[in-house]
Order: sequence, then C-alpha cells, then structure tokens
Amino acid sequence: QQKDVATMMRLPPCRRWVIAVAVAVCLLHQWMPHSECFADESEDINPCERFPYLVSVLRNVDGTQVHGCSGVLVNERWAITAAHCLDAAGSNPSILFGACDGDSGKVVATNYAAVHPRWTGLHWEGNDIALLRLEHGAPQLPGTLLNRNGNELSGDVYYASTTTACESTESDEDEGLSVVRRASAAGATDRETCRGTGEERWGDLIQFSMTCVTGGEICDGDSGGALTKLRIGEEPSTDLITGLASFPYDEEGCASASQPRAFTKLLEYLDWMAQATEEVLESSEKEAVAQLPSAASRGDTDAVKASLDAGATIVARPLAPAFFSATRAGHIQVLQLLLDAGADPSEGIQGGRGLSWPLSSAVSAGDVQMVKFLLGVGARAGGFDRLIYRGGPGESLVSDACWRQGDNYDEVVRLLLEAGACGSCGDAVGPECPGRD
Repeated sequence: QQKDVATMMRLPPCRRWVIAVAVAVCLLHQWMPHSECFADESEDINPCERFPYLVSVLRNVDGTQVHGCSGVLVNERWAITAAHCLDAAGSNPSILFGACDGDSGKVVATNYAAVHPRWTGLHWEGNDIALLRLEHGAPQLPGTLLNRNGNELSGDVYYASTTTACESTESDEDEGLSVVRRASAAGATDRETCRGTGEERWGDLIQFSMTCVTGGEICDGDSGGALTKLRIGEEPSTDLITGLASFPYDEEGCASASQPRAFTKLLEYLDWMAQATEEVLESSEKEAVAQLPSAASRGDTDAVKASLDAGATIVARPLAPAFFSATRAGHIQVLQLLLDAGADPSEGIQGGRGLSWPLSSAVSAGDVQMVKFLLGVGARAGGFDRLIYRGGPGESLVSDACWRQGDNYDEVVRLLLEAGACGSCGDAVGPECPGRD
C-alpha cells in the first residue's frame, strides 16, 4: 500500500486526486514567472494586513527572482519553511516580505539554514522543516508558534494560508514580485481517519509528527504555507501557527481532490528549533538572553530590549516566564515588547498547582488595567469558557473574580463577560455576580 501511494504521488494531476488546505492562487508552473493570478470561487483573497507573517521564499532562475514556496516568519531574524523547498531554492534563498496587491515589498537575504537532521528527502518520512536566518531584522512582525500548552485552549478556528507571486522581476530592477495571500477554512482530521484505507487515504505514510487537514485546493508553490488557529477573528496578533504544508503538492499547476493534506506538526519540533537557533548565538549573547526574566520582572525596558536584540527571541524559546513575571508586576510596556517579539499571551507556565496563565493572574489580583490589556491582545486562560459560579474560585475566571470583594472585581467580571468568557452565561446573570449586593 505504501508503494502504491508513493507511486500515485508521482503521477500527473489528471491521474490522481490531491487535496490541500494551504489555498493559493494557481500557478501554471513553479519554474515560470506569471503576470496574473487565478482563483477558485471558494478561495478567500485576504487583505494585505491579514496573515502578515506569511512570506515568499524565492528562487533564482536565470537571474530572475521567482516565487518558490511559502514560509512563515516566526521571529524578527528567523523564518521557517518546508525542508523540501530548499531542494530547489538552495541553502540560502532570499525571502520576500510585505509584497501584496501591487506593492513590491522588500527582499531580505538569508545567511544560514538549518534543515532537520532527520529529513531524508521523502515527505512521508516526516521532518519536512527548515529554519532560515535573515541577514538583518525582518520589516514586519512575526507570527506566534503554538506553545506546548496550546491544546488547553478551546473554540479555535483553523485556517490554512499561503503566499503566491503573481509577477516576476529581474533581480537588477526596482520592481518587485507582487504577492497575494489566500486562505481557507481547514478541517483537522484525526490520524487514524487520515491513514485509513483505500487510495483516498495515506495509510502508514502519516506519522505522529504530522497533522492531517482537509479542504480547498492546492497549487504549485503552496508548500511551507501555514496552518493557523484563529482565536479572535481578523486579528493577526492572536493567531497561533500550528503547522507547515508538506505534501502532496503538484509540480504542474493546480489540482484538487478528496485526499487529506499533511502538515508538519510544529509542536513536535519546538525543542529542535530552540536548539538549532541557540547554537548560532555567541556566549555574550547567551548571557544577555539569560537576563530576560529578571529584566521583565523589574520593568527594565532597556534591559528587555537588549536581551531581545541579543537573541532572546530564538525560535521556540519560551517567553512565557518573562511574560508572566511582567504581568504580575504590572509592566505593560514590557508586555508589549514581548508581544512584538512573538510572545503568546495565552501561554501558561507550570507551577506547583498546575498551569497558570497571565490572564488568570491578573483576574485574581483584580488588576483592571492589566485584564483590559490582556483581553485586548487576545489572551485566554484555562476556565475562560466554563460556566459561571460552579462552586468556588478556580472553577472559571468569572467565578474566581466573583468570589473576591471590591469594585475592581466587579469591573473585572464585566470585562470578562464582554470578552465572551463562560460562553452565554453572561446573558443569564448579567454583568454582576450572583448573590452580590
């Protein structure tokens, strides 16, 4: 069965069914520049400010920069893409930022690449991931990787997104590639269903390090696109990047079918990303990085900036301890610096009583300004969606605030209910806690 599926993947599109969720404009051929874009009616053409962390990994063909693959900016100095994209783009491809809807954007060179050591060149053996270090800071903000406690959150909507170049340019001209960003809703399929039986499933080719999704259409150049959990509608800063498009992909244009598509599950590669990016830091930079938690707790913005500049934002480095410390100390300016560096405001930290979240800490303290700030940047916490007043503090964020006395806690409850905490319970009990005068 594995041989049959592997053979099928090499067939032309007219003889196989292919599905993908990283939906993009269809290119006629990956090796050729194009002057116009095509879209299926089911595709969403996203505004330029949506999915700003998506980039185009370029390849050079006879002196012409053309779109090769999609990629994701996860740090001001690092981007990730599918490892198989570097087979054609080379070990140090340039990356195109910000080009959208006719704007040429900016091309930044890379000077270091780390391909996963267990990448064999065969997609179905997994480990289809590579890191690219930029020569200098990126001109746009990065996306946020799903943290190790991300599965604690509920109510997320999955989208798969990609970039596609519509025009090419000679490398010595001022004009740039025009890029569109496309996305479609994605349905996660459990591993056993994805493996399944028959020619529409992948059998033993699906590894534990992969995520299966269904929906939409796949076009050439979509590899390396992002699987994203959308938590607050159209607000990119709250997105969580969970996967990279791996296979199948079509080298001869666009294809669609009823087969799930495999994404590299980033949660399985956080440790490798942290190790691979930390290896390139100098000893002095590592010392500055180690100062981040204490600088955040003190509210020392200069020291926090120095630590971040030194490399504290290496990919997958947990920023949660520093973020949590700054939350408890009320240092909103520090929190904003950490958010700009890619911190996840909903990431919890492990303590003696289990996981704790920044938002739950602010709620317990009755810090109205901090609660307002955290909710505004999309922070969530365990118990956010539970029903109100189920017996005591700790059952939900709202009940935790209700058990505490003071006008500030009444305001905290109001803010939580306005943000949708505990689902529809706010409609039943109103903005005040039950039993409180």
